[in-house]
Amino acid sequence: MVEESERTRLGSENGEEGEGDIEGRRQKWLKHYSPHHQILLVGEGDFSFSSSLASAFGSASNVTATSLDLYDALIRKYKKAKSNLGNLKKLGAFLLHGVDATIMNYHVDLRVRKFDRIIFNFPHAGFLGREDDVHLMCMHRTLMFGFFCNASQMLRADGEVHVRHKTNAPYCFWKLEELASWNSLNLIDRTAFESKNYPGYHHKRGDGSRCDELFHLGPCSTFKFRFYPRSWEVLRESKMHINAIHGEYWPIYGSPVQMPVEFPPIYERSVQLHGGSEQIYENLVQTQEQSLPLSFGPFPSMTHVPLPRNTLVELGMNSRNEYGGINTGAVAATLIWSLSFNDPCSVA
Repeated sequence: MVEESERTRLGSENGEEGEGDIEGRRQKWLKHYSPHHQILLVGEGDFSFSSSLASAFGSASNVTATSLDLYDALIRKYKKAKSNLGNLKKLGAFLLHGVDATIMNYHVDLRVRKFDRIIFNFPHAGFLGREDDVHLMCMHRTLMFGFFCNASQMLRADGEVHVRHKTNAPYCFWKLEELASWNSLNLIDRTAFESKNYPGYHHKRGDGSRCDELFHLGPCSTFKFRFYPRSWEVLRESKMHINAIHGEYWPIYGSPVQMPVEFPPIYERSVQLHGGSEQIYENLVQTQEQSLPLSFGPFPSMTHVPLPRNTLVELGMNSRNEYGGINTGAVAATLIWSLSFNDPCSVA
């Protein structure tokens, strides 16, 4: 859990808004955040959250706020985006648009930077069907795996990754803690989230014809993660023998993965998994060579997964060095999840 002694010393015990003194300077906290933190915000919609932080701090000189949408698209989608961006710019924020959270560590303006806090509020892969649809949840989990893989490489010592996420079904089936663990991020705290604590913040849908409308929050939390190099090893050991929907699997290194023919694509750049293993592997390599290097996190492959219809896909570990890194970790993590989808949902 987070050490509270530091927050108490700074006049922000339990993460509440407050003021403290650091080296003779007055510092105003807003919940979990200080103006002295180097903060990266990922996937901003109308930039109302980052604007709320900046206004509370009175300065945004340490705030880097990014969006997947380009500037022109933001202005079209959100009525208040222009004013929020103007406020951030006035207060000294560094603004970036067109930033993909799954490859942000390679962005020219981010790749050499480290942060105290990396924030992703209510991540979502798009409204492409029912939220309880397994394929849509695969897309959500693929997004989060890529984000965690990148964020884990962009933290300062004792830095934290904060994800705000709904905790009821079907959102709890994303299993954020598991995805983070595969990328050496350990859950250190989880606190209830209330938007009223961030004046001016509006949780927008962000996609479709109703993109500028609020979505229903319901029960949700701030999940806080810290880098812990052995986190994924602990998870690996806990999954050595698991009874899944179609049988058991045994994760080890450097082995092929057996997957269903209809398994969804891993990234938009990737290919549908079909045909012979050699052709699939060749397609993955060609796809990789035509795009930016994808993140690559530590993960175990699996020797054997019994499925009624399957395709044997060779995902050699040496592809990382030879081809610049294919995110086969997303394949492995998503397959593990899909096979254990009947696990009970835990929101404790």
